[in-house]
Amino acid sequence: MKSRMFTLIGLVGMLSVIGLSSCGEENTDPMIYNITYDENENYRITGLSATGQEGSTILFSVHCDSVFYEIGDVTYNGKATEVTDLGYKFIMPSEDVKVEIDLVPITEYDNPNDNLSWASDVDGNIVIPDDIEDNQYATQRINLNFDNITTSNMISVIDDEIQTSNEEVIPSDAITFKGVQSPSISVYISGYLEIDLTKVKEGKSSIYVSLDPNNSKLGTLIKEFNVVKESEYEPETMPVTLTFENNSSADDKEIFINIYEKNSMDPFYSLSFKDLDNGKFEMEYLVGHQYFVTAGYRNVDNSNESLSFLSSVWSLDENSNEQDYLTRDGNYHRFILTLKTPGINATLKIVDLY
Repeated sequence: MKSRMFTLIGLVGMLSVIGLSSCGEENTDPMIYNITYDENENYRITGLSATGQEGSTILFSVHCDSVFYEIGDVTYNGKATEVTDLGYKFIMPSEDVKVEIDLVPITEYDNPNDNLSWASDVDGNIVIPDDIEDNQYATQRINLNFDNITTSNMISVIDDEIQTSNEEVIPSDAITFKGVQSPSISVYISGYLEIDLTKVKEGKSSIYVSLDPNNSKLGTLIKEFNVVKESEYEPETMPVTLTFENNSSADDKEIFINIYEKNSMDPFYSLSFKDLDNGKFEMEYLVGHQYFVTAGYRNVDNSNESLSFLSSVWSLDENSNEQDYLTRDGNYHRFILTLKTPGINATLKIVDLY
């Protein structure tokens, strides 16, 4: 009995030692951890697995799906990933990972090297008339410049793509692109966006427009617009003085002058030359806008009254710059006034048309 007891005790002791030895060994197999990210309609993540082995290299790509954003910082658990030719990379840590994508808004884009730009009178405001409820049709025109484009480019077809960043404020279907043709030949030389003011609401939204003509290249624009009620809109103005000189054969008492905003005809000034103080007219000029200027006189002959137009030439004071100018419109008697210098005194000399 004693011999068997000793053998049993010894066996138990040996098993205990083996058991202790086994418990002391560490598991050296790499651990697997989860990888997650938040889905977003403005970007897509591809190539990213749902799990990663500790110490392994994780590669993935991020694609932006919106013209109004670009991809900013890409991080994992708050740490920066490495940007490589194959995409974003990080080494899997010994914990679960949350990948985060920072989206950077694009509110302004105008490539100076393409042939499309916003006109100078585009101030970033869309103005809703206060009585819009009584209007079935009310629009605002946002002018576009086709830089370096002439009739020789022979643009006869333009495909357009228009998007907005906030469909609640400016629905895409509230915007229509319209091309402007040359008066001499049926080809496009400029264009504009027509905004249906009955469809927009107060707030902010960016507008994206991309134009692709059949000949040449135009470009892409993005700009943030503020939609406001007319009563809350305060346009930026600058004081200017227009001095008119009558060098025509018409009598001062017969001459009238019309000055009106080029696109909306608002404001509209109708002046009688004889009522001007030494030919001077002081006005608050809408910054960034252009104005049409016409001059004429009423010719009464044998009880028949007719309207005759006069032409204009002009000179500027020493405070002017090359961005202040007067050009003849396609309409032979109408001129386009462009002023950029606050306080300028522009002299317009009225002469006979022929």
